[in-house]
Amino acid sequence: MRRRMVIVGVILLVIGATLWYFPVQTVDATSTMSGTLPYHSLNIGLDAPFAFLGGAIAISISWVASESVSLSVYKCGSSSCNSSDQFVGSGSGSTGSISWSGQANIYYVVERVPASGPAIQVTGHYTEPLLGGTVGLATTGFGVFVLVLGLWLMPPVVRRAPGPTPTRSTSEDALNDPRF
Repeated sequence: MRRRMVIVGVILLVIGATLWYFPVQTVDATSTMSGTLPYHSLNIGLDAPFAFLGGAIAISISWVASESVSLSVYKCGSSSCNSSDQFVGSGSGSTGSISWSGQANIYYVVERVPASGPAIQVTGHYTEPLLGGTVGLATTGFGVFVLVLGLWLMPPVVRRAPGPTPTRSTSEDALNDPRF
């Protein structure tokens, strides 16, 4: 029973770490750029505060407008982004999409050119760990708890000291003596 708890704890630890790290849940962040706003902040991965994402994630935006528009995407580190930040990509048309490889917990800004025009429905698509990493973090924590509990409940290894060697009695010697 106790060894099974240790094995289950290790398995939960591996599953939790996997769910905490690997992006498996698709997130769609839909919003509307009004006719007078030239910039729109797109917060990628900021709703995954417990996620541990070390690598790049696939990010894309798609848009729908009543007439042809031009959009550009810029990467910035804070919520006050503008077109002087790092250029990511651009596209134009009444519908379209822009895809790039980015990082979590980074702000991206979508810029409309020209600055005024029709309202645009913009949807950002990206993947993140399940429920923002919360499931992985909880599973990892529970795995550590079960593992430690299983190790704590395991009985200690008891080594017995060698006892005295049994001596043979004289009656056994007499029975085993070939002279009789």
